Amino acid sequence: MPPNGGPRIRLQPDTQPPDQYGEVNYPEEADIDYEIDMDEGDVCCEKARKAFLEYMMWAANAGNQEINPANAKQMEWMIEAIGEMPCEELYALLERNQSQRAKDILAIWDGCSTEKNSQMDFTASADPFEAAWDIMQKQIGREDFTYGMQIQPHLMSNQMGNMPAELGLRVGGQMPIRQAISHLQDSESIEDFARKKGWESAEDVGLRIEDFEDEDDFFEAQAEMGVGYPPEDHLEGEYRYFRPREAQDLALSPRGSLSDPEILRLNMEGFGHPNDTREAFPSVARDIMLDGLDNRLEAGAKLAPVSVGSISAMGQGPMIDVNPAFAGMGLGTSTLAALLENTGRLQEHYMSPGGLATLEGLGTKLDAAGIEHRLNIDPRARRPVMNEEQQMTNWQESEARYPHQGNVQMTIPQDTQLTHQGTPEHVDRVKHSVNQQIDGEPASTDEELKTMFDRAMRNSNQMRQKFPWHDRITWGED
Repeated sequence: MPPNGGPRIRLQPDTQPPDQYGEVNYPEEADIDYEIDMDEGDVCCEKARKAFLEYMMWAANAGNQEINPANAKQMEWMIEAIGEMPCEELYALLERNQSQRAKDILAIWDGCSTEKNSQMDFTASADPFEAAWDIMQKQIGREDFTYGMQIQPHLMSNQMGNMPAELGLRVGGQMPIRQAISHLQDSESIEDFARKKGWESAEDVGLRIEDFEDEDDFFEAQAEMGVGYPPEDHLEGEYRYFRPREAQDLALSPRGSLSDPEILRLNMEGFGHPNDTREAFPSVARDIMLDGLDNRLEAGAKLAPVSVGSISAMGQGPMIDVNPAFAGMGLGTSTLAALLENTGRLQEHYMSPGGLATLEGLGTKLDAAGIEHRLNIDPRARRPVMNEEQQMTNWQESEARYPHQGNVQMTIPQDTQLTHQGTPEHVDRVKHSVNQQIDGEPASTDEELKTMFDRAMRNSNQMRQKFPWHDRITWGED
């Protein structure tokens, strides 16, 4: 996190391994000459330059985990060049840069310049930039995380059964498709994963087909040694319920993209305890997902769907799904933050271990970023109603999947932006939830959705809450 508002140099200095390529020298903030001959005293330009340099230093030192000596030298040269670049060239560079942070800096620069031109007060014109930049520095989660948003019927239940559908919000989290491909390429293959479970290939035991005059003899030798059969077959025997080939079939949507994470979870609920799915799915489905993403990239796609979040419009019943192949990347926290910044509050009574950890992780990030919030967790919620062994044995029961039960609430001040993107400009509508589709229930009509919306707005007004998505709903034709 940024120390005293400065650039993030190393996120976890105590836990990072030594630099693989030795120490790379990047200019420290104090070494960068910001006293550049400004174009007619363009303070806005220089504030943008400083902000972009801070971002570049963060990216070089913390954001890029695959840095090599050649890239390091190039980055060092880039930082120096940016410091000397005329304002017009700097503006053009920011326009070409595809990072969300560059887009944000450019937007603030434009706003700063507008106010400067109206006031002709160079000193005062810097204030909006600094205020906006301070807000940006406090945003949490992955910078490359973006999301689309829809209103959607949201189903909740109590001890008496299902409750009438309320207006809900659904966010679909995405990351750059090239980065998703890179992540999968670096992940464990199905062969390597199966080896951990006792599988062996012919090569593992020294059998090579070229050593046999007849290939039938080669296959016979494989059979005698119990090797060479597909790793999927081996994993099928290692898990009682998890079915590798069915998991592979579910990895892609009908259009060839990654499956919607919520639909993926629902389709695999019969595959045993979620821990089995989280363990096996990433490697089992890796090659299938890589082929799908490569095809989508060739077709011109730029983003890959990796997470889904849903919640009532009043912040009740949040549910987060992250594609298991992308676990550990902070996507769950980013998705929950996207929901929170659009509701102002979260409230839940039934949580999975991962759900509780995600909520607590969000609270930790808000603390570290200095973002005002309140988090109250009933002590009972920290004590699961089933231990881990009971959860694995009784995985079909709801209490095994959601063993943390107790009231949890989190609130933030109205209009607090948490993600780097913030609320999308357009909020679409989905007329039924996935569970409604599974149960064969008809889709809600526009009139029913508007009734849900009006009811949510009355409740929101009573709580004196108003968020941007209220006015961004697309009510036109489907």
